[in-house]
Amino acid sequence: MKLLTPARIALLPALFAAAVVPAATAAHASGGSFHIHGTISNIHTVPCPTPGPLACSESTVSGDLNGTGHGSILAVTPTSNPSVFVVTSTVTFVGAHGTFTHNDSGAANFAGAGESVSLGEIASGTGIFTGVTGYLQLRATIDPATGIGSGDYQGVLTLP
Repeated sequence: MKLLTPARIALLPALFAAAVVPAATAAHASGGSFHIHGTISNIHTVPCPTPGPLACSESTVSGDLNGTGHGSILAVTPTSNPSVFVVTSTVTFVGAHGTFTHNDSGAANFAGAGESVSLGEIASGTGIFTGVTGYLQLRATIDPATGIGSGDYQGVLTLP
């Protein structure tokens, strides 16, 4: 059994901040709902602003979405399984033509290979993402030794 240590907390945003930014296309700009999926790479921790979140991360995404995101772990809650924790986070997605924020919750397994899953709702957007709604499901594995990870995403974005 592995306990939640400061070093493991530092890996949490990498588990949940799989950053995604939709590419600005004419279809996105014209509105509608888009089923999206793709891969997440180079998930890694970065320094957080202080005072601020428990931990922060960045990652790169490809597929239907492209770009960089900045994740912040807001809360970590133990479960009845001492190896699994519920994590609440916020990810801000930054693109060339706007941003959007995704609020999610998920589970991270610290006894295994750093597996995690999360589901969350898109809360707000700017630029071409003003008024965006939808959800994202994220899966990632973060190497406990290096703190670097990868994963995938799927979901729906609805633009007005």
